[in-house]
Amino acid sequence: AGTYAENLLILSKDSLTLVGAGKNATRLQPASGDALAVIYTHDTWLYNMRIAGGGRGLIVFGGDVHGREISTSGVVGDGLIATDSTLPGVRYSTVDMVFSNFNRSMRANGAAMQGHTTASFRKCTFNGNGTAPGLSIAAAVGQGLVAGADTNVTVRKCTLNGNFNGGFFAINNAVVALLGSTFSFNLYGNGAIFLDSASVLVSGSTFEHNGLVRDPLSLSAGMNGIEFFQNFQGPNAQVTDSLFLNNTGHGIMLANGSGIVVKRNTFDNNWLGMNIYGEVGTNIQVTVQSNTFVVPTTSSYEEGILITGANATVVLGGVDPALKNTFTNFKTQRSIHISPYNGQQVFIGYPIMNMQPTDNLFFNCPNPIRTE
Repeated sequence: AGTYAENLLILSKDSLTLVGAGKNATRLQPASGDALAVIYTHDTWLYNMRIAGGGRGLIVFGGDVHGREISTSGVVGDGLIATDSTLPGVRYSTVDMVFSNFNRSMRANGAAMQGHTTASFRKCTFNGNGTAPGLSIAAAVGQGLVAGADTNVTVRKCTLNGNFNGGFFAINNAVVALLGSTFSFNLYGNGAIFLDSASVLVSGSTFEHNGLVRDPLSLSAGMNGIEFFQNFQGPNAQVTDSLFLNNTGHGIMLANGSGIVVKRNTFDNNWLGMNIYGEVGTNIQVTVQSNTFVVPTTSSYEEGILITGANATVVLGGVDPALKNTFTNFKTQRSIHISPYNGQQVFIGYPIMNMQPTDNLFFNCPNPIRTE
């Protein structure tokens, strides 16, 4: 136990175990620099300690690191960074964290995976990052967990809540699985956002009340549960068995990407349940089946699904009762809104042909489908 002000380095030491007395009892807390750097190692185990301080927390370069009951809470910089090593040789990193906390980074992110890192997080927290005053949203800091290019990241039964600039962020060639986790109450960012050619699996997760402002006159003022950014390509993305609740913007914003499947989710009282934005410069191919879209009976401006433009090919519901989407309590012509772009019609239906009203189910939704 105790507080240690030194910067600790583990270099080319295999099968090393460090055991602390607890997250609040053993603290690696230097005034600056990296609290603990693990470089070119195999089978490093860390137990029961806080790794924080005035610089970054735990830094892994070409290491194989297992953490149990680790905390980086209150660190100034990134709580955890993992990437490839270059010296004494090239080695990819592997990170395995359980019951660990990457919370309250003051000026950076809870954790950032880079290089060719393979990472597994189970029952961890990435909450409340970006606590320093004056942070800029454009600076891409204050996020819970970042999956950089070419990483492979699995998040299971974790929370990524209350961050300044979003819960989860994945970019080019990242392979990510978000399973049974919560991405909620993030302030100025989305629950999760996917860019470039990331491969995405989301299942059994919750995206609740992301964003601070819900403006009935401005959808753009809010934030989204999930956003597939306009440069997202896919081709593999599945969102299943998840809950999108009270988000101030979209439950799911889909601005690009092919081979996308959205099934068996519940969209409850979002400003807009799902936006399929197939306008100029996009190429969207998406299947939307077996979902539930619902708002309170007092709702007025909310919509279930908005589909825009000629570059959206959508399978929406189906003849088989098990494939139909269900819409409840939407006002007149607000369940499904199909809007052309510059006179170009959406290519929509099941299978790819004209959608029939009976392909989906509507309860207390008068004249549910709007086309314009």
